[in-house]
Amino acid sequence: MKHHVIYVPGIMDDVAYVQSTLVRLWRRHNVIGHTHSMPWVGAADYPAKARRLIALIDRLHAQGHTVSLVGASAGASAVLNAYYERLDVINGVVLICPKINNSNNVGLKITAKNPSFIQSLKVLEVRLPQLTDGAKQRLILLLSPRDGLITREDSLITGVHEQMLPSLRHNAAILYCLSFGSKKVVDQLNLFTVKP
Repeated sequence: MKHHVIYVPGIMDDVAYVQSTLVRLWRRHNVIGHTHSMPWVGAADYPAKARRLIALIDRLHAQGHTVSLVGASAGASAVLNAYYERLDVINGVVLICPKINNSNNVGLKITAKNPSFIQSLKVLEVRLPQLTDGAKQRLILLLSPRDGLITREDSLITGVHEQMLPSLRHNAAILYCLSFGSKKVVDQLNLFTVKP
């Protein structure tokens, strides 16, 4: 049995090959990394895309593996929605520079090109207040003090532990977490205790 970590990238996940390569290298930290693109772009409904992520989680769990989630930027909304649906299965969740609040302040161009991202945010707006204090104990927020794209208010969850990343801009902070900071991400997930 292994610890599998599913990483969900944000907008432009259709060109996330660099992120995928970095996540595969997490095997040096004794986990098996997967990159799961929703994808955000295109007209397909969010629920169908969300079911694909849940199916991957269920398949790995049924094989007896420990499953954790990592979501970056827009990908954090999908990860949190999956966590909500599989609270008894997911070991832990790390959110990197997440956009998880205020669906109303997403730009019109992003909304038009990535409608399933807005759908994901709207679903999360209902679910997030329902997370118990116990469920929040298996969440970690990694934030950059100089993100420049996502505001602090769009990233915070009351009662969830926050850690500050080096002062990097949004995309650089995400890449840092997938590369030089990846051991910190994996170490955080290994602190949690839900097992199959």
